[in-house]
Amino acid sequence: MTLKFLAASALAAGLTLGSTAQAQVDCDYLGNIIDDLDYMADVLESSRTVSASLDRRLRNMVLDARDVAVAENDNRAIKAANGMIRAWQNEDDDLYLRSSDRLADRLEFFWNRDC
Repeated sequence: MTLKFLAASALAAGLTLGSTAQAQVDCDYLGNIIDDLDYMADVLESSRTVSASLDRRLRNMVLDARDVAVAENDNRAIKAANGMIRAWQNEDDDLYLRSSDRLADRLEFFWNRDC
């Protein structure tokens, strides 16, 4: 599986407007975020050591996921993404992984519903 790490500025490419003018997330974009989220959780569970490069990728992935949550207007996903951000700032690995699991569940819900 090839993972694509997306920059936060790529959000515009990942969103399309539906017939009701409500933002919908592109399935490829959503799939990449889900893959990234799973990969990052595995890396953190195995090493707990983060390089500067991985730190940037984590930040971008969380911001992308939060943007999806906001576009979906899903409070549970927004809360999970914000929990990941808070946990990362406080270096709370356990909260980060719990929030990551919750966010992955919501993103997979969007995937199953729309893709």
